Amino acid sequence: MFDTALGERRLLEVTTSSVEEFLKGLGNDSDVETNKAIDVAQGVLGRKAFGAALRQGSRLRPELCEVQRLALGTLSWNRLPMDHPARRNSPSHWHELSAAEEQVATLAAAGWTNSAIATRRGNSRKTIDAQMAAIFRKLTITSRDDIIKLVPEDRIGQVRSEAAKQRLQNGDKQSRPRRP
Repeated sequence: MFDTALGERRLLEVTTSSVEEFLKGLGNDSDVETNKAIDVAQGVLGRKAFGAALRQGSRLRPELCEVQRLALGTLSWNRLPMDHPARRNSPSHWHELSAAEEQVATLAAAGWTNSAIATRRGNSRKTIDAQMAAIFRKLTITSRDDIIKLVPEDRIGQVRSEAAKQRLQNGDKQSRPRRP
C-alpha cells in the first residue's frame, strides 16, 4: 500500500534536489522535461512550498553528488549534519513534538540523561527512550547534541534553568547547553 505522506516527502526531497541540476546530467534535450517536472512539482507542493524546497535543494553540493544521491534515495535530509548548508537556517519541526516530547527534549538539551529524565518525570527509562526516538525522528536529527540547535528562542531560558538544576543535582559547575 502506498503511503501518501511518504510519497509526498520523497517528491519533496527529489524536488529540493534541484530538478534542473539533476536533469542536466541526462542530456541536452532535457529542458522540456525539466519544465514539465517543475510544473508537476509546483502543482503538487504549491508555489510557496516549492520555492522553499528549491532554495533548500540549491544548497546541496553537486561536487559530492548529493543531488543524485538524494534523488536515488541513498541520501536523506536527516542524514545531513545540522551545519550542512542545506539544513542551516531551515525551519525547526519543534511544533510537531507532543507536550511530553517537548519537555523531554528540553531536559535533554539541558544535559539530562535519559535515566535522569525518567526519574524526574516519573516515567520508565523505556518510555523516555521511545520519546527520544520520536524526537530524533520528528526533528530529523541523529544526535541529542543537535536538540539545542532547534530549541525555539522562547524556550532557551527554560533549557538554561533546567541545565542549572541538573548541575546542582550533580554538583557539576560546568555549563552544558550553548547556542551555536
